[in-house]
Amino acid sequence: MYEAAKLLYSNVSNFARLASTLVHLGEYQAAVDNSRKASSTRTWKEVSCGQLQTAECAGQARSPCPLHSARYSSGCRSLAQAGV
Repeated sequence: MYEAAKLLYSNVSNFARLASTLVHLGEYQAAVDNSRKASSTRTWKEVSCGQLQTAECAGQARSPCPLHSARYSSGCRSLAQAGV
């Protein structure tokens, strides 16, 4: 299901939804890239929290996740409670 959503959102250039879909697929670097294009705080929070939950970015200096997760980590709890 997420593969179909990935194709759809990439064709219509919906970067925020594409980033969310890529997090569910585990494609974190592509999710970060699309979050930049989306320029949405909510999208950054979702991508950062998704990466933190899977510990994908723990200890990886080349990943932009630690910088943005530090900025938006306070929003992870609210996103988790909202079911995002």
